[in-house]
Amino acid sequence: ELKEMEAKAEAAATKRGDTEAGALRNLVTMYEAMKPKDAAKVFDRLAHDVLVPVVLQMKPAKMAEVLAVMSPEAAEKLTVALATRAKGLSAEGRNPYKSNGLP
Repeated sequence: ELKEMEAKAEAAATKRGDTEAGALRNLVTMYEAMKPKDAAKVFDRLAHDVLVPVVLQMKPAKMAEVLAVMSPEAAEKLTVALATRAKGLSAEGRNPYKSNGLP
């Protein structure tokens, strides 16, 4: 009975993770579909704990277009956040560009 309950809890956690990943993917798709200047207006104001996971899943060419029209200050802060994250993940021996749905 305990194993059955554990299995149900694990299945629920997996489903929740899938739902969160799907929601993030929907955000990425939405921002990629926007005009770069419109997405940049939003990105300039988003907190990095929200922005970084979105940016990591965007196509690099699309993100470059958005980054080019972001405010210089916001673009700089985002670049530093991404580089710091990549450096930290590389030090742990993981690929910083393989998205796992975590910030």
